[in-house]
Amino acid sequence: GQHQVEFVPSSGEGIVCSESSYHGVVEGMTFTEATITPEFGTCKTTGGTAVTMVSHGCDFRFTIRSEPAAKHSTVHLCPSGGTITISHPNCQIAVGAQLLTGVLYTKVQYRGTESLTVDFTISNVKLTYHNGICIFLGTNHTGELKGSMILKAWEDGKAGDEFGGANIKAT
Repeated sequence: GQHQVEFVPSSGEGIVCSESSYHGVVEGMTFTEATITPEFGTCKTTGGTAVTMVSHGCDFRFTIRSEPAAKHSTVHLCPSGGTITISHPNCQIAVGAQLLTGVLYTKVQYRGTESLTVDFTISNVKLTYHNGICIFLGTNHTGELKGSMILKAWEDGKAGDEFGGANIKAT
């Protein structure tokens, strides 16, 4: 509930998933790279159409540049292969491996610990349309990933305490 990430295909309405979660492990409390795995909850277009988003072995690998709050950093979508499949009543959209720029990190206090807000302003996300009426628009498209999420950390074995946690920093 503390983040809102919207996936916006170049042709069509944006897609927002509520109750999504992202999990990953980093070494140390100060890091320059983090890999997280998405689990998408209930998804809808901005017009209210129900869609399904499923990650098939797709992670997000964030690489943090120096001055993370002032310079856009990169994210590798599906760096190990895998895909994200978006099933819409009119077609299916696949998002595969790609390196993108447009991520900023801001240090925040969140529920008692130093955490990070990750702001997305990523354009040129490569999409492939499959099946259904959408393919009449062509199969290769681009889109955007925009919005923000909060990254919060816990020490090994202590995850789940909503108001506990460990301080983290992006460097």
